[in-house]
Amino acid sequence: MRSTIADLRRFARRLLGSPAAVKREGTQFDSLARLHAQYGRDGAAPPVLCFGDSVLERVAREDADQRTLGAMLEHELPAIAISHSAFQPQVYRQLLRAVQVMPRRPSVLVVPINIRCFSPQWDFHPEFQFERELAALERYIADPSDAAANVSIEFRPTDADREAYARRPVEYPGSSCKTIGDFIAIRDASPDTERARRLATIFEFHYMHPLEREHRKLRDLVAVTSLSRDLGLRTLFYLTPINHEAGVRHCGAAFAERYAANASIVRELVELADLGQLVPSTEFIHPDIANEHLNQSGRARLAGEIVTRVRGLLG
Repeated sequence: MRSTIADLRRFARRLLGSPAAVKREGTQFDSLARLHAQYGRDGAAPPVLCFGDSVLERVAREDADQRTLGAMLEHELPAIAISHSAFQPQVYRQLLRAVQVMPRRPSVLVVPINIRCFSPQWDFHPEFQFERELAALERYIADPSDAAANVSIEFRPTDADREAYARRPVEYPGSSCKTIGDFIAIRDASPDTERARRLATIFEFHYMHPLEREHRKLRDLVAVTSLSRDLGLRTLFYLTPINHEAGVRHCGAAFAERYAANASIVRELVELADLGQLVPSTEFIHPDIANEHLNQSGRARLAGEIVTRVRGLLG
């Protein structure tokens, strides 16, 4: 299926919303501000530093326990969780470079690897490039006395950004979708219209792009491993749980095969805990949806796995 320019504009607007609606929350680069508050000054600092994306932040309205995964980790460990929606290895690399110039350091680092961050859906998303945040970190690294922690962070993707994203060509083996816009068109169709095909296409879009060893975010991930060694940190890398049961329900055995192939490439480069299939569908906020947000049972399960491994690293 090929999309016209008008279609691409319509679908991209649905995807990203109006320009006024996508301003970053808050007026500070909170992640850098919190990192500096803990490690950029003299005095005691948390021995465990946890990075993360929205998986550390989301809860279900129905949850009796409204603690985020980050809060669970901070409760069970002497830790601070630094997270934001769509954070990924490039941001983790820069955050760790900022720690490198701070007077205090953790002894253990926890880094999630969300397998979806390598997909075209996430990798090229105009809101997920974090150019202003990365620039603020670069300024801080060059001069930690700079007020980079208080920089105003806002981003408004233009029509050109949206259209370029939608036009980007992609190659998914066996798929009729040849651009990101083709996937968006199916994803944004009415949920009642060919629901099974729609759900299968979203899982395909998010997780079934073949991962190549030269991927730019894999290079960032390798850089994180080198930096952590240089800093003398004991590091836990883990693959974020995905809704693998729903993926197999909607896409068949090919989903499990693609996950295994992509995870294997990551494991070749980084020693990690493969928790990607840890959580059943019933422990995601939406048991039939292609994202990684967990309900309280899923968060407790994942937190328990992380805590056990980190306590082993703390000794």
